[in-house]
Amino acid sequence: MLVTASRGLILLRFHLHSGARVATRTLAPLAAGATAAAVIMGNNPLLVLAPFATVLFPPGASASAAIAAACMLVGTAAALAARLRVGLAGWIRHLPASAAERRRAAAAGLAIATSPVVLLTAAAGLTTLHASPVVTTVRLVGLPVAALAAACVALPVGAPSRVLAGLSAALSFAGSPWALITGVAVLVAADRQAREIHSKPAGTRRRVMVWSPRGSLLWMLITLRALGMRLFGFCLTSVFILIPLLLFVSNNGLTGSQSNLAVRFAGLTAASFVAAAVADGLAKRRPPWPWARSLPWSATRRVTLDALVVGGAALPAILAAGVIRPAALPSMLIVLPILALRSAAATRSAPGRATGASGQIIAEGCLMAAATAVLPAVTLFAIPATPLALKMAANSEKNQDVSRWHELHHLAVGDSTSWSNP
Repeated sequence: MLVTASRGLILLRFHLHSGARVATRTLAPLAAGATAAAVIMGNNPLLVLAPFATVLFPPGASASAAIAAACMLVGTAAALAARLRVGLAGWIRHLPASAAERRRAAAAGLAIATSPVVLLTAAAGLTTLHASPVVTTVRLVGLPVAALAAACVALPVGAPSRVLAGLSAALSFAGSPWALITGVAVLVAADRQAREIHSKPAGTRRRVMVWSPRGSLLWMLITLRALGMRLFGFCLTSVFILIPLLLFVSNNGLTGSQSNLAVRFAGLTAASFVAAAVADGLAKRRPPWPWARSLPWSATRRVTLDALVVGGAALPAILAAGVIRPAALPSMLIVLPILALRSAAATRSAPGRATGASGQIIAEGCLMAAATAVLPAVTLFAIPATPLALKMAANSEKNQDVSRWHELHHLAVGDSTSWSNP
């Protein structure tokens, strides 16, 4: 037991030294700023500490002061936690120390790292000691407890423990002896509820960059630039279906259900032709790009952005059909995401097909249009099927061979570069 205690003390001393080094680096700019402010205010340090004393050390027990102090300490600990968590998932886990000992030592080191802010708060409290000695003394005694609780909040030890630690930080600085005792008890309970420190994997920063809006905007700009003004021409292909639809509905005495059926079928068919044209344009103008796959963009992200482009191009056709018969619009909008995702998947398999991407999209789109037109209740299955379509599209993006040579599909007759049929 003595050997275990000595090992725990050695680990605690290591983390305390680490926290002290971080505190030294933090203390220098804080002290320089406070000194500069004191010089500007006439060489009077009390004027610098007066705002802290007013907010954090009111005459009596105060919940607002407790919350303000807890937020300040937790924010400081959260800002410094990254510097002390660097080695927590590495060699230190091989030491003969339990998870609880490692967690407590790390929390103590992080509490020491916040000591510049703690010292500034204590200095502000000393200026009010003559006005309310009892309440200020209780707050000064509870300040180290609040700092330790704030360190527990900043460490990833589980949500229940962090909530209890935050409550302990506020209670310890409330200014009441009973609140201080309760805060200590809550901190002990938070330690009992705490789990082993969870360290973020090394790829976390890369995943953040994957989902950053800047990368998405770049991919969208590349896609739209590849399509160019052709995108408007692709959208106009729906006119050849929507105009006959308008004439058919206007010149025939159809019932409401018959009009809805015709609008659903024609609207989704028009959207399918637009999606087929856009997907073919993407397959030809922006083929699989090996360099783009080396960037930190996930396959799911790429197919989702392509589906947004396809869906955005097909949306005017559906809205135009909905103007003719608004009651048919909801069912068409529910099916549109699946159509867009299937189009994004067909774009990936287009180089290996003689029909490109349009053949698959028109076939699947017309089937979806017919099923939605005849049985509108089928659209209820489209909602849970959308994640499945997204997964299938992402798999098609992952499995494509971007380095494979795909021969152009055209007749060799008349091609001066063809050797097979001169």
